Amino acid sequence: GKSQLLRFAAEAVERSVLTTGVGTTGAGLTCSAQRDAQSSSEWYLEAGALVLASGGICCIDEFGTMKEQDRVAIHEAMEQQTISVAKAGLIMKLDCKCSVVAASNLKGKFDASADLSTNTGIAPPLLSRFDLVQVLVDKPDREWDKMVSTFILKGSTNQGSSTTHSPADHVPMEWLKKYIAHVQERFNPKLSKEAFQLLV
Repeated sequence: GKSQLLRFAAEAVERSVLTTGVGTTGAGLTCSAQRDAQSSSEWYLEAGALVLASGGICCIDEFGTMKEQDRVAIHEAMEQQTISVAKAGLIMKLDCKCSVVAASNLKGKFDASADLSTNTGIAPPLLSRFDLVQVLVDKPDREWDKMVSTFILKGSTNQGSSTTHSPADHVPMEWLKKYIAHVQERFNPKLSKEAFQLLV
């Protein structure tokens, strides 16, 4: 499901941080002030997930389980790609130029007539900072469910199946990482006037 997609995304990019919303605080995402063990009067900043992922991607699973005040901490990071810090007498601005890929469960059952904010329980100001929001809906389908459960059970018991692909059918992860890095380095796509008009 969604967690596997996040794991794959984190593995496919050279610089990535994978974290979960369960137990994650705003300081864990941005940065925290720590007292130096050698000197009781000295403080230093410890980078959080978004700062560590700068130049790559930060994958956050179970985004909906985070407390609202902790989710608010990433507003500036997603809009300005910086984090302003004023903790323990330390005032600075940290770079966090990373893409945020988050996954969340719906709040209850999916209601097609309601907006995304109502369905996810994520406030509209934060939801609007995501360039793309993809809803994965598992519609009841007896045949599909039987096929998926059979595939999973065969995989967990190592029985395999006739549809199993050989390793040669897949692109090696190292090659995929190099390809993504090459594209990020060499290409700088521009939005055409026609595409801009279509989006607006």
